[in-house]
This record gives sequence, C-alpha cells and structure tokens, in this order.
Amino acid sequence: MIYDMRTYDIAMGKTPEYMEAVREIALPVRETYGIKLAGWYYTDIGALNKVVHIWAYRDFAHFEEAREAFRTDERWVNDYVPRVKGIILRQENQIMRASDFFESILMASDKTECEAEEAEPEDTDSGTDDVDKAETDSADAEEADAGEEAAESS
Repeated sequence: MIYDMRTYDIAMGKTPEYMEAVREIALPVRETYGIKLAGWYYTDIGALNKVVHIWAYRDFAHFEEAREAFRTDERWVNDYVPRVKGIILRQENQIMRASDFFESILMASDKTECEAEEAEPEDTDSGTDDVDKAETDSADAEEADAGEEAAESS
C-alpha cells in the first residue's frame, strides 16, 4: 500500500466547518473509489489550525486512477470544492510507504474489526441496567460529596 499524507493549514476557527465538509462529502466520494481513510487528525496543542489526512491506496496505479476519478466526480466539483474554498490556506502532500510491521498491524486490526462486527449480538436490553447504574453512580457521588463537605468543615 501507499499513503497520501496531506497537511493543511486551515483558516482560524474554520476547522469544525472543514471537518463537516470532509465528513459529509469528501469521505463518501473518496470511499466510492476505494480510497481508505488511514488517519485524520487536527492539532490541539502546538501550531493550531492544522489538519492531517492520510489516505491509503493499493498501489501507485490505484492512486493515479482514483485521484483522477474523485477529482472529476460531480459531488467533489460541485459540492466539496466550493464549500472548502477559502477555508484551506495551504496544502502539502507527500506519498508515503508503510513499514512492514505497520502493514501487518493494520491488516490484523481490520480483520479483528470485521470479525467483531459480525459477532456482535443484537441489543435486546431494555436499558434498565443503565438506569440502575446511573442511580447507583448518582448515590455514590452524593456520598462522596457529603464526605468532602464533612472533611472541609473539620
């Protein structure tokens, strides 16, 4: 596999708007062409207003084919590009290769997730356990608060 790592500088205060456009339009468009999201991050500490995407492709041929396909997709051209125009201030792209140990971890993780989804039982619980737990947690919190108040007054 190869990875297209993209780093964007986003206009101040616009990261949530950008994330929404990616979630609603860019991600589904890319998925249509077999492009897998391998990572999507935004800064919280340090240089702010940065977003990093990592997109996985089977090989360089898939990268070339998929890139041409999604860039001409009507949803991309008519919906996504106009929506993010002016939000993205700067963009840097790199094509990366993964280490052999990462590829095996990624493949194992994908297999485990698929198996877990297939084995998940249908939720038939009425939710009473959650209500009971919430009531117990609330009572525990009240006891803890009372204990703190008693310790402060001593």
